[in-house]
Amino acid sequence: MMKMAKSLKGLLTAVLAAAVLVGMTAVPANAASLPKESVKYKGYGKVEVELLARVNWYDPEITVEDEKGDVYKAVVVEKDHDEIEFRILNYEQGRTYNFAITGVRAQNENERGTIKGNVTIPETNVSEAEAIDIALKDSANYGVDPAEAEAVDLDIDNERGFKVFKIELNAKKNGYPVEIEYTIDPDSGEILEAEFDD
Repeated sequence: MMKMAKSLKGLLTAVLAAAVLVGMTAVPANAASLPKESVKYKGYGKVEVELLARVNWYDPEITVEDEKGDVYKAVVVEKDHDEIEFRILNYEQGRTYNFAITGVRAQNENERGTIKGNVTIPETNVSEAEAIDIALKDSANYGVDPAEAEAVDLDIDNERGFKVFKIELNAKKNGYPVEIEYTIDPDSGEILEAEFDD
């Protein structure tokens, strides 16, 4: 009886060891880093990563740390076969953020890999929140109630070598939906251009 119990225990130990070994070989411990073409800060915490190859996504997860090692939450905004856009929450201007995106596999590869990179969020005299307030207040000049207007997008673009805020507002005028797109100087807060679309 004692020999049988020892044999059973030995068999169970061997089976468990084999299962652990199979599990370890099925998922690579150090998955390959996938090449990226560019990383661009789009404004309002959004980061766009363009890839050199087409990929498949498997519930991607993003980890973000600043240069001090503080961790930030990030959420996927949108993705397709050669890029992903995510938003860093509670970010601060003037910091560089390192990110790693898991849950991705190049279409010509068998194993999932990781996309790694970094992005610097520029420091501006006018914050992104202040730029949105400037646009919302100005929307009254187009017969829109600023309290009913909403900023649906903010990007930082380059125009003739200078950074500008591009802000898109959705609002209503006389009950009908309208859009206003603002171009605002991030240093002075001056409205450089406003396009009204009804």
